[in-house]
Amino acid sequence: MTAREFSALQTAATHLGTTVAFALSAWLLGGRTVTLAGIAPLLWASLIGALALPAYLRLLRAGRA
Repeated sequence: MTAREFSALQTAATHLGTTVAFALSAWLLGGRTVTLAGIAPLLWASLIGALALPAYLRLLRAGRA
């Protein structure tokens, strides 16, 4: 893979991740008022994702070794 191909792949992955993040937040908020109680589902989703990421990365690294 060349540097140009990697750059294009990285850009596409970033755009996809951003799209998913915006769609997920809109779906989780679902027209609620933007208050602490209203964004609680979004905060929980962020917490679960942040806790799961290190374990997922370890699994990916173990699969390569």
